[in-house]
Amino acid sequence: MHIIKFTSLIFLIFALSCSNETKVADEIVKQRDTLGVKENATSAAVQKDSTIPVSLSQSELPFYISYKGNNFYAAYKWFDKTGNNILVLSTSSASVNNKEIGETENSIELFARLINLKDPNKPAIVWDMYDAEKKCIFDITCEFVDHNVTDLDNDSVKEIMIMYKLCCRSDVSPATMKLIMREGKTKYALRGKMVFIIPDIPDSLFADTREIDLTKISKEELEKTMFRDWGCYENANDFKNAPVFLDYAKQFWRDHSVENAKD
Repeated sequence: MHIIKFTSLIFLIFALSCSNETKVADEIVKQRDTLGVKENATSAAVQKDSTIPVSLSQSELPFYISYKGNNFYAAYKWFDKTGNNILVLSTSSASVNNKEIGETENSIELFARLINLKDPNKPAIVWDMYDAEKKCIFDITCEFVDHNVTDLDNDSVKEIMIMYKLCCRSDVSPATMKLIMREGKTKYALRGKMVFIIPDIPDSLFADTREIDLTKISKEELEKTMFRDWGCYENANDFKNAPVFLDYAKQFWRDHSVENAKD
């Protein structure tokens, strides 16, 4: 009789132990899912849903995700063939009084970082992006214009497009604009000028159908007006073997090239 009771007690303890372990395991999975890290056994349906980039607030970033700069700007998470990924955009700014010239120098830095979570225990930085406008004593411009996450070539690896502008000026000259596109570690870029609308410039000069690749514009046409290169990029050499990406990037450039709108 005592043997039977003792055996029953052992079984009960074992059952409770298993139950507790199951609860703990379930809680770990729940927490990791909340952090944007899916288990390898995640169902195909959940993985499919997670291929759509989801915006994250700063408070929603996993504790193990680091980024540069002191100002959070935006973040996104998604799942693709490379695993789970998190993109973080951030900025940093500073002002220093230069006593030698009696002016305040302003600096702004832009950062972007892609982190891959294929191994949740070892987050890997795929790439970092950095640019800045520094020691500006005039009007400083250094900010993100727009960004997007796509899969234009349908290869189940996301492309990331980041557009930003930067300038230090005391007149109405246009800011420099850069479009950086990354697929994995491969980088594509367009760099050129924005359009700063002023009353003396006719709208027809910046028609949507005009050529905006400077390598395809004749020297004679460029010399007709000092404004002809506004809204244009220097070249599209990086996109030589990626025409699908270039078509999208070129339209993205057109859509964002005007820095200010007429009243």
